[in-house]
Amino acid sequence: MRICADICALLFVSATVGIAETYPEVPLQEGSAPEFMTIATEPFTLKPAYLLFDGNVKSGYNRVYVWCPGDANYGKPVALAAADKKFPKIEFEKTHEQGKSLVSWTIGYDIREHGSGGSYFDYVTGKTIEREASKVTVAQFTFSVDYKLADSKSLNTAGRNFPLDLTISGVVNGGGSRTNLPPALAPWNQLRIDLAVTASPSDKKGGSLTFVGKLFWGGSPCVVRSLPKTSEFYLKVAPFREEPIFADNVDPGLAFGAGQTVEAPFGWYDFSWKFKCDGIKEPAVNRQEVPYAFAPPPPPGI
Repeated sequence: MRICADICALLFVSATVGIAETYPEVPLQEGSAPEFMTIATEPFTLKPAYLLFDGNVKSGYNRVYVWCPGDANYGKPVALAAADKKFPKIEFEKTHEQGKSLVSWTIGYDIREHGSGGSYFDYVTGKTIEREASKVTVAQFTFSVDYKLADSKSLNTAGRNFPLDLTISGVVNGGGSRTNLPPALAPWNQLRIDLAVTASPSDKKGGSLTFVGKLFWGGSPCVVRSLPKTSEFYLKVAPFREEPIFADNVDPGLAFGAGQTVEAPFGWYDFSWKFKCDGIKEPAVNRQEVPYAFAPPPPPGI
């Protein structure tokens, strides 16, 4: 073990809070080439915590240092040892004039190789030329964050029961050693929403369409355990170029649970939807106003 002043006394500039911080010196293993990540500790000010992964892309990362200036638990760097390429949970509970949050991060990593070789036929020499593989080894960091929030109005009755309760997961590519860090990762502000549609024909004229909302971060689905009563999920279902047959707010519990069912004749449909929820930025709609064919089932035997 050694003190690596060149790495651990770096001046970090956080784009989230606009202040410069110098990472305290910490012991690093021999041959360490640290990776860094910045995560948000709460939704109100997006106060960052700085993660320093001790190790390198060849041998892996055997621990992470967690440092959050001014925090009661991580005001000084705390080392957490890895087990099976996963680090212990990093939890931040914050009370703000806007409410109370509990943000719990679980970070893991994987080592990937990218690139490949190949061959080609040289017509001048009549020989097959082998091209040596060019490979790059990179670190990929996985995260799963339990995000819970209670606004100031529900604090007196909620206690540790949070009306907003999500789990958001994803993958972040390692960026190597750097001094100018990106804004703290706050995945609850980077969600998108999709709509799963299930068609159920019931007779020769039509049947029903069931719509279920799905939240995603990148390509990873979110787990929705609880949503505030003030959440709004708006759904519009309209035959192509005609007036809607359904246009209304749907109870969020129904929208993300069993789904909203709409009786509909066979034909082409346009759907549109929006979701608003205190504590997360309005998710981007994955697709909207896309013609959908609700067709009768094929005759038996086809």
